[in-house]
Amino acid sequence: MVCLTCLKELSTTAGQEHHDSCLRRLFDTTAVRSRLAFTRAEVFQDFRAIHTRRMSISGVQPKLMLHVEDKELRPVATGGRYILKPSPESFPGAAENEHVSMLLGALAGVDTPACSLVRFADGELAYLVRRFDRAPNGDKIHQEDLTQILAISRTTDGEFKYGRSYEEVGETIYTATDGKLGVVLRFFERVVFNYLIKNGDYHLKNISLRRGPGTKGLSYTDLTPNYDSLNTSLYSPKERVTALDMYKDGEYSSSYQILGFHCQVDFVELGRRMGLPTKAAVQAISKVVRKKDQMKQLLRASYMAPVRQAQFIADVDERAMALTYV
Repeated sequence: MVCLTCLKELSTTAGQEHHDSCLRRLFDTTAVRSRLAFTRAEVFQDFRAIHTRRMSISGVQPKLMLHVEDKELRPVATGGRYILKPSPESFPGAAENEHVSMLLGALAGVDTPACSLVRFADGELAYLVRRFDRAPNGDKIHQEDLTQILAISRTTDGEFKYGRSYEEVGETIYTATDGKLGVVLRFFERVVFNYLIKNGDYHLKNISLRRGPGTKGLSYTDLTPNYDSLNTSLYSPKERVTALDMYKDGEYSSSYQILGFHCQVDFVELGRRMGLPTKAAVQAISKVVRKKDQMKQLLRASYMAPVRQAQFIADVDERAMALTYV
């Protein structure tokens, strides 16, 4: 049996589902019962009625805030330190998918918040992530996603999330951080990573910048930790290859027109348009791709269904080949 947090082997201690070190990173203590005291049906019937205005529903995936009280994780309307995301009925295994995808990001060097799988009272798994918009002293850390930074108005069809290109996002990040090319590079790495895991929904609402505590002025200091990454092609095989166009003119490279997929030259060109040197872009791609074998090991250890594990591994192989193709 593997840990619900890190997916590494556990000792044979009866009933143990997390390493103590993993619990400590997630909760700052080991004295927390990670198994929830309620089922999905109970919480999303009772608490939705009570906290309708505070319940965040992103698309079809319900989310619930939790905090620790009397050593248990309990739902709250405000101030929760954790977000719980069960798998939607229309996307079975999404929680397990998102959990392992976030661990793959951490493996690739992407800044990743503490996260884990936890069980409802009936044993069903859900994804739990620790919020990162609060400083250790409780102060709110100011952060905005790219729709807010670009002042893009919400539309009824939701297309506002897809109204820019990754090139434009890179340019915006450079300007918003007062020319921090290192932040642009970290964003570029996330574009590469989400392409590698076939996340076709890395849109403007899933890209955010923050100002650290004590920051003066209006500029942002860095990206927030990564969030909402998962292999979406397991549910929508025919969706767009990337959520946003690569380039702001909407064009496709000559290599894409010949091959039918983005390869290394497309990402190097994206990096160049963002202001990154070719060498830095190639190194960033290599940094992500060289973890491929370790990623596949992690996928085999995940709580995803075996058929989905196998498809995810095949997807990583396919995209890693594309990213090394020149």
